[in-house]
Amino acid sequence: MAVVQKGNRWYIVTKYRTRTGDRKQKWVGSWPTREEALAATGAVKATLDGGTLAGYVRAWAERRYAAEAIRPTTRQQYVYVADVLAKTKTGGLALQDVTSSDLEDLYAELRERLARGSVATVHRTIRSALYDAVRRGDLEGNPAAQVVAPRMSDPKMSTWNPQQVRTFLEYVQREDPRWHALWATAALTGM
Repeated sequence: MAVVQKGNRWYIVTKYRTRTGDRKQKWVGSWPTREEALAATGAVKATLDGGTLAGYVRAWAERRYAAEAIRPTTRQQYVYVADVLAKTKTGGLALQDVTSSDLEDLYAELRERLARGSVATVHRTIRSALYDAVRRGDLEGNPAAQVVAPRMSDPKMSTWNPQQVRTFLEYVQREDPRWHALWATAALTGM
């Protein structure tokens, strides 16, 4: 990020990479003095960091937390998602460049190193943040809305066979008979 003069105005110039890896510059703002431009660099940096998917998710989480719309633990979860995104190619894309295909590729990449439930959390967080971006006018549509949500793994259910139930009920009858009726009712009615 640099502060440069063009004519009699001062601008902040940032450099970034496009989806194809090309380097680009973005000129931001217009201030009458260099000092005013320098004073604005922090705010501009925060705004521009929000220009990537990862940056937007982080900024969105902070906005929601500041508005007391979420709890601290929820904020931590959203920031975790932003950190996960920051380590991916998709997270570094400009917010307007993110497509549903990019998100599907992201989820496939994340499935290799995260649990299914974590990938589903990433999707829910991105979808919510992008709905907010649409509401605010930062995006025309939500690419996460066209993506099929990653499935969470079905929990493995195991049941006792009749011999295991009988052994358990005999144990309860022997050790603490007052609970026997409860456990017998639960076991025999399928509760």
